[in-house]
Amino acid sequence: MDPKLCIAAESNNIDVLVQNKEKLVELTPHHNTVLHITSQQGHTECVSKILSMHLSLLHCVNSSGKSALHLAARNGKKDVVMALIRFAASDDGAGLESGVEAAKEML
Repeated sequence: MDPKLCIAAESNNIDVLVQNKEKLVELTPHHNTVLHITSQQGHTECVSKILSMHLSLLHCVNSSGKSALHLAARNGKKDVVMALIRFAASDDGAGLESGVEAAKEML
């Protein structure tokens, strides 16, 4: 991940993230996304903006198998947890369903 994106995510700098929309899918060495970082920090508005641009990040897990929701919950970021749940409820589930279907086919 571009260091300026990591810094922007940590400091709730939405403008930098919007200006680099195409890079928001990049990962840190531990496979965290900007969504993981902003969720862990409790930046609710930033989380919502990221998901409005890249909803697929909602389904990403890091190298420890943790999603942005896991990190927000573990760090007591209630507003972020609620925002993530709202986005998950509005998602058509395609990311989750495709994984389930792939697992069924393997059986």
